[in-house]
Amino acid sequence: MSATLTVQYDRVMYLLDDTPVNRALAQRYLNMVEYPDGRIEIRTNGAPLACRQHDRLSDIDQGAVVDNKRLGHLLGHLLEVA
Repeated sequence: MSATLTVQYDRVMYLLDDTPVNRALAQRYLNMVEYPDGRIEIRTNGAPLACRQHDRLSDIDQGAVVDNKRLGHLLGHLLEVA
């Protein structure tokens, strides 16, 4: 966990809610629990933490890059960076 209240697990970034309880957990180890149905839960001291999933590996639609003439250069650059 970093000072920005993010946790990376299995190439997915989880954003923890900005609460005083979660702020106190900065730079500490947390437990990641992966259930058989695919759910992932972040826990500390037996209690689950509220979080949102942020997929950093989202796909860029190649058709959108070709169709958008004005933003094509920018979208092409973002495709290279991602």
